[in-house]
Amino acid sequence: MTPGQMLLMGFAGMFSRLDTDFIAVLDAVAAVPITDKYKKADLVREAVMLQVSLVGVLVVFITL
Repeated sequence: MTPGQMLLMGFAGMFSRLDTDFIAVLDAVAAVPITDKYKKADLVREAVMLQVSLVGVLVVFITL
């Protein structure tokens, strides 16, 4: 086996392991129970971020 083939096999094994571990993380995150309190907090945080981004756009627009 050439050094290039060995390197390719090493990377393939590494990315295969990464894929397996990533799937395990996604499964673990999906298993976490999400209560309504968290959903409300996310909603408020997203609304604040939207307001901040709109204010930033308005400030840039007005200064032009």
